[in-house]
Amino acid sequence: MFLIHSMAHFSSIYLPVLKMTGARKICEIGSELGGNTSILLEYADENHGHIICIDPCPDNNFYEKLINKENISFIKDKSLNAIFNIDCIDVWFVDGDHNWYTVFNELSLIDKVSKRDGKPFLAFVHDVDWPSGRRDLYYDPSSIPENFLHDYSWELGTVPEQADLISGGFRGAGAFAWAHQSGGEKNGVRTAIEDFIADGRVDEVEFLSIPGVFGLGVIVSKNHPFLEEIKSLLEPFANNPLLIDLEKNRLENYLELIRRQDEGN
Repeated sequence: MFLIHSMAHFSSIYLPVLKMTGARKICEIGSELGGNTSILLEYADENHGHIICIDPCPDNNFYEKLINKENISFIKDKSLNAIFNIDCIDVWFVDGDHNWYTVFNELSLIDKVSKRDGKPFLAFVHDVDWPSGRRDLYYDPSSIPENFLHDYSWELGTVPEQADLISGGFRGAGAFAWAHQSGGEKNGVRTAIEDFIADGRVDEVEFLSIPGVFGLGVIVSKNHPFLEEIKSLLEPFANNPLLIDLEKNRLENYLELIRRQDEGN
């Protein structure tokens, strides 16, 4: 309750992009409690759009509340099973399992279906900065092939600028596991994006990184008809020093709160 962490907090940045590009069909990977989905659904209501949510375990209250609405569809499955069966998506929101294997393959599948459907690539990807930017997070380690799975812990936590996990810090308390080490090959969300672009797409897409709330990455086709307008909207936020400092301060305060709670103060 003390940490804002939802992609919803970037809505003032991404909604102008949706409106400007006239996005109608939107896919969200990972709905969690529905905070960001509710904002996208309001946009769809106002703009004759449709939302597709991919989540193997959506929040029951949220799911039951919206399942009968005409402009939202739920796919209760893992993203890597579902993406190829969806067509004609204008914008993707990627906020599911925050590890290299999942994100790299999500982006690769999105690229394939976008080219198949003649759609320019446009994706908003959450958690590109600390703590998941360079360290894998696993909700279900058994779903990751062994050769892509780092050693992990359900109990230990992470703090900025330290590669090893610690007893304390930011941790999942049984909800998720961290890779023991940060950095290195095939580790973390930002690394997955960089590797996706380096895999023959350097001349095809651009990447903008917006600090705050664990970081928002925006990947857009260089042939997108609204490329320059999108960049004009987003570049003032990209790698913004003020936002970087605010996020650093926010995380320091949160980690200090955790430390005091751990010590019983």
